[in-house]
Amino acid sequence: MKSTNSLERSIGEQAVLLEDDVHSSEVYLQPSRRSQYGLDWFNFFLSDVLNGVDSFLSAYLTGKGWGPQRIGFALSASSFTTMISQLPMGAVVDSVHNKKVLITVGVIVIPITALIFAFWPIFWLVVLGQIMLGIVEPLFCPAISAISLGLVGRPSLGTRIGRNQAFSAAGNVVSAVIMGLLGYYVSTQSIFFFAIGVSIPTLIALFCIRQSEINYERSRAAGKIETGMSVIGFKELLLLIIRDRRLLIIFSCVILFHFGNASMLPTMVQVLARDRSPGASSLFMSACVVVTQLVSALLAAWVGRLADIWGRKPLLLIGWAVVPLRGM
Repeated sequence: MKSTNSLERSIGEQAVLLEDDVHSSEVYLQPSRRSQYGLDWFNFFLSDVLNGVDSFLSAYLTGKGWGPQRIGFALSASSFTTMISQLPMGAVVDSVHNKKVLITVGVIVIPITALIFAFWPIFWLVVLGQIMLGIVEPLFCPAISAISLGLVGRPSLGTRIGRNQAFSAAGNVVSAVIMGLLGYYVSTQSIFFFAIGVSIPTLIALFCIRQSEINYERSRAAGKIETGMSVIGFKELLLLIIRDRRLLIIFSCVILFHFGNASMLPTMVQVLARDRSPGASSLFMSACVVVTQLVSALLAAWVGRLADIWGRKPLLLIGWAVVPLRGM
């Protein structure tokens, strides 16, 4: 204990003592401002890229004369692929040491799909682009969470996640305004060129995060193996998850939430933009995104801190209760 105290005094405010059920006691250095700000701005710009390719696609295809059935099928291709790839992508994120490389590959895929949508809005190519998005999108959330955990540790994770969400929501607001104006005054096609351009600062912000400051074991939520503990493989872990009633309940709740929530915004935009100019549909989508993401940007950091106090379950129940009100 004396050696631990002397170590803490020697590195001053740069040291944080982590104690939990798995780690007996571990001293780690706080991340540099460069890494913290890099993660902030990566979340900001990534939301710009995803927002441009994903959120405005429905409005773009409506302007191209696509009917609700074709748009619904194309969008569902991404949703279905995302649902299937969630679990393997989480396992890949856990197993890859350099998670920045994995995220880089995912970011590069997004402007490729944007090019497809901009130049070749053909049904099967749009479906192919949506499948590509459905494969890479599930890696961003666990990878960003893993990097956050590897940087700050468990005690500061709630605050860090709230900070991530605040920057992501702010990026959504800014990109929605810019894309709405581009779609109305220039063309709906220009939205995808904007998304391609923003992918560059997204990668720059990612490279600002120092790999040496990301603790690999901590980013996997893995502690030191104690006496009597055994390491299980992926198959055993999957069986353990399937047999856990609590996890099955939360999985079912999340699936039902997305069934009720995911299609609301695209469907509403299709209804509002019907028989209007292509630029008008972009403005409708922009207005809808700005309102929701502005509220998220203002509340995200506070909700992150509140999650550490209340726990996640009450906040999830409040969020899910809003869905039927939104539908009405």
